Amino acid sequence: MFAYGADAHSFAMGRAYAAYSTDASAVYNNPASLMEVPKISGLFMQANMFSVYSFSVMAFVWPGLYESYGGGMVTLGNSLPIVKTDDYNEESGSVADSSSAMVLAYGKRLYNNLSVGLSFKNYSRALGEFPDSFFVFDLGVLYSPMENIVLGGVLNNVYSMNNAPAITSDKLPLIWRGGLAYKSDEYCVAFDVTDTFSQWYLGAEYKFMGMFSLLAGMNYEEAMTFGLGVEYSIAKFDIAMANQDAGSTMKFSLGINLGGNKSEEVNTEVDNYVAKGMRYFDKGFYNLAKESYSSISILKPLSSDNKKQLQKLNEVLAITTVKLPEERQAWECYDRAISAMRNKELKRALEEAKKAEGFMPSNSNIGDLVQFLEKNVGILE
Repeated sequence: MFAYGADAHSFAMGRAYAAYSTDASAVYNNPASLMEVPKISGLFMQANMFSVYSFSVMAFVWPGLYESYGGGMVTLGNSLPIVKTDDYNEESGSVADSSSAMVLAYGKRLYNNLSVGLSFKNYSRALGEFPDSFFVFDLGVLYSPMENIVLGGVLNNVYSMNNAPAITSDKLPLIWRGGLAYKSDEYCVAFDVTDTFSQWYLGAEYKFMGMFSLLAGMNYEEAMTFGLGVEYSIAKFDIAMANQDAGSTMKFSLGINLGGNKSEEVNTEVDNYVAKGMRYFDKGFYNLAKESYSSISILKPLSSDNKKQLQKLNEVLAITTVKLPEERQAWECYDRAISAMRNKELKRALEEAKKAEGFMPSNSNIGDLVQFLEKNVGILE
């Protein structure tokens, strides 16, 4: 069921999606791609497959800077009766063939060019009077070794549990899919292969006029796939078509993107890290300063200025003995001392400053604060 693709966009690109999913379809395609979704995203898809089956998908993604969450539901069932025959090949009624799944997905950014993801699926299927269901876990990874190049990988059915062992002994096989994508502002070319290497998928996208996309692809099953995408304001509409030996397929998907772009939040967060790093550095808390500047690299590549600052910090830390845990405790005490002093609670400020000095006796800023408070407690209060 999931091999058919979760949206019209990726289907039109030949179902090459392991390294290229930037909307709510990432919930199904590659959970690591949740980190590439820039806004709160919703997706609905409806497809008529092989002129017999109806395929529906709903999904949503709540994106974050470091972690993203998603979920959805997918259903596949026959829209026309499937004839049932007996042992003598005579018609004996009809049979229903259906599958459905509830999906929860989680993505995490490990570095500015590396993300991982995990998804959980409650997968059910039924053929006539014989239902079964499975709990399934998938793993995904997304890595960009250089600008515009993305590598993606998905392990499907890493763990699966049969919830109906009395009905069937079926097991879902472990399947991996790897993908490579080249992306620019106007073009994308994506290529996927599965664990058998005989199953391959190739797709391309061309964007023009700021709102239109032409899509085309091919794979080991469909000779050619085609599609058109239109994106305007918060809405995105895609249509895809393909002819197969089993029949023709047409898919429609509608996407909704809400809220601000995550790239703006990234820039704000980076500015906060720089500001904190500069403050730590000015006060002599060099381990914390390094931690702040290093945290930038989780969100985006370091600028030349940030790299120079980190190099300077490494040189200073090479000749110091204070470790990060002690420095963190010292900063908490120092920060409380400053807050107490602003509130004119000088005795409490002195207590906190002395605690900070106990963790970092060599810090001149803490020492100066202790001396100032010792001289002025009782005078300024």
